[in-house]
Amino acid sequence: MTAAATSELPVEIRPMRPTDYQFVFETTVKVRWPRRNSIPWGEWKLMHGGMVDHWIRDGEVRVAESGGVLLGFVVEAPTGVAMLYVKRGFRGDGIGLRLLGGSDVRALLPTPSWQRWCERRGVKWERAAC
Repeated sequence: MTAAATSELPVEIRPMRPTDYQFVFETTVKVRWPRRNSIPWGEWKLMHGGMVDHWIRDGEVRVAESGGVLLGFVVEAPTGVAMLYVKRGFRGDGIGLRLLGGSDVRALLPTPSWQRWCERRGVKWERAAC
């Protein structure tokens, strides 16, 4: 699918609610966990959970929801996008683009997968200062 593709699902983009926090927090910490030569999960979560909590609480989080099911989210930390996530079964339908809002973005600690995703979809971004 292309960047112009849209989901057939009715998808609402809305601010994160307190009930969404655990999903957003756990997913963000887990996606950024390096699995090769890895630190054990519990240790990784202790080391980096505070940073992720700061991104969520001091920044802005928007979620994509359909029929009460969270499909994805974007975490915009105070200095830039720290996380964009869409559940695997819903990727390719433009949900990530809708979460970003269509403007050029600053990316905080961009991953190789972020860079590939932006390149494939023509999203202009720059590296944010930490």
